Amino acid sequence: MPSAGRVARRLGQTAAALWRNLRLPGALWYLAAAAFVTSAVGILVGRKYFLPALDVAAVFPIFLWARSRRNIQSVTLAVLFWAGCKAVAVATLTVLFPARAAGAVAFGPAYAEGMWLWLATGVDLAGVGAAGTARLLEAAVIAGLSLMTAGAAGLLYGAALLNGQAYYLGTLFLRATEPWKVVVFGWPLWEIFRALGFANLLVVAAEPLAARLLGRPSRGRDVRDGLMIAALMLALAYVAQISLAAWWRELLAPALIFEAPELWVP
Repeated sequence: MPSAGRVARRLGQTAAALWRNLRLPGALWYLAAAAFVTSAVGILVGRKYFLPALDVAAVFPIFLWARSRRNIQSVTLAVLFWAGCKAVAVATLTVLFPARAAGAVAFGPAYAEGMWLWLATGVDLAGVGAAGTARLLEAAVIAGLSLMTAGAAGLLYGAALLNGQAYYLGTLFLRATEPWKVVVFGWPLWEIFRALGFANLLVVAAEPLAARLLGRPSRGRDVRDGLMIAALMLALAYVAQISLAAWWRELLAPALIFEAPELWVP
């Protein structure tokens, strides 16, 4: 099993490799543009599940292109970059077009409903305090779908989850009295760790079939390191969630307005 020092070195090497080896600046511009274009089209069209399908159609070719050229950790960083752009895009569009976003983002209103109820009352329908079973199931689904489809179905499911969380973030801005607190605390720390874990898990699980389709050898060391990083990030997400959730709620809730009867659908 890789040591913690080796994992830390590997993370640093991977960050440097994104620019030095993969030569992705052009692809990163594409991923940023794709995140905003697919989000805008999907939300304005207003059909559930169309948005994540559009995301996969735009991103999966770049996913395979990147894997065909360099290591899988660099692919993970590209996926994370795209996910960050998607979060900003969907949250922004939710603020601009709340009704259309509510009808277009699968899982968004349901996830936001649970989170808003937790923020307002402490009743934990969203599983914020539990932190375990549902999130482990999500990880298993992402891994299984990615393994069977070289990452395509994993990206589809992951995009749907990401869009739902970004929709919730947008509803926070719509009801914020102190927007800076939403910027700092709107996306919980445990969800950031979980996104890092899911991205590593998706790419690693996609590797066997992707390597075969691309006619390139699978790198066992990269797979082991990716699994180690995914496990570490998911463990950190669990610890952060059970230890920080109550404190996080106390910091964020006073900066929000709770009078509207349907806060998750502005």
